Amino acid sequence: MRFIIHIGTEKTGSTALQSCLFSNEPALNAAGYALFRFSKDDPAQIPNNRQIVAMFQDLEFWDDYFVQQGIKTAEDHAEFCAQVRSEFTVWLGALPPQIHTVILTSEHFHSLLKNVEAVQALREFLAPLFEDVRVVGYFREQGDMCRSFYTTRLLNGETRAFDTFAQECVPESHYYNHLRMFSLWGDTFGDDALTARIYERKRLTGGDICTDFITLLSAITGHQTRINTPKTAKVNESLGLKRQSLLRQINRLFRIGSLARQLALGALRRATFLDGNTKAQRASPDVFQRFDEDNRRFASRFLGHDENPFRKSS
Repeated sequence: MRFIIHIGTEKTGSTALQSCLFSNEPALNAAGYALFRFSKDDPAQIPNNRQIVAMFQDLEFWDDYFVQQGIKTAEDHAEFCAQVRSEFTVWLGALPPQIHTVILTSEHFHSLLKNVEAVQALREFLAPLFEDVRVVGYFREQGDMCRSFYTTRLLNGETRAFDTFAQECVPESHYYNHLRMFSLWGDTFGDDALTARIYERKRLTGGDICTDFITLLSAITGHQTRINTPKTAKVNESLGLKRQSLLRQINRLFRIGSLARQLALGALRRATFLDGNTKAQRASPDVFQRFDEDNRRFASRFLGHDENPFRKSS
């Protein structure tokens, strides 16, 4: 059986892809593809296989997901891993015979598996279960990525101005350095098992990530499938400059999770007079140059050419 991992990256339409895949699950099953979902997942949320990532992320990078799952110690984590491992293998063994490919999608593979030991542990888990493992990643110009990530952070309590936040967008960062991050996967699974796609509308098959990914699935497996890929509104929010500024003030005044903050966010979303201001922060023009050398090396290793695969963010 084949296993295809979609690892994001973050800020490249992963939530939209997951929504598309799971809403088309019956059609995918009929075509021989299976999607895993964990029993503890909130049925109201789009599955993103966060629990599989949590099995392999370094405990140094403890985060809110562990808190939500009641994981407080290394022993708790080991118990959690055993539960996920058992559930996954039982689910895998019960798949109908027409299933030839399992798809696992999580942008957190990009952001949370930060060293070769973590990726190798994932490979060791998969090796006895699958004959063939492929890894698919989508990649965005770092300035655009930083700008989008800033919006996400604002919605989660960020108070810094964008210029200060953007100082983290450097080649030394695992999050932003595509060469460094994808090389972990190439060094572990082999470059031939990897597919890199550039996240730009004009370069995606059909102009959207879902159509592009389904086309890629067919190319990898040789099994054609057709699914419904309706044009929908963005799953994640985007914010103009005025909303960003107001949200920073809200974050300074009200603690995360408080009723006051929830009410303030609701009022901000209903403030339609701000809709005309959709201009977003621009990353420093230095960002593109900062990553130019590594982006060229990324293209040489994973795309088959030595040109910078991205355009400067506007």
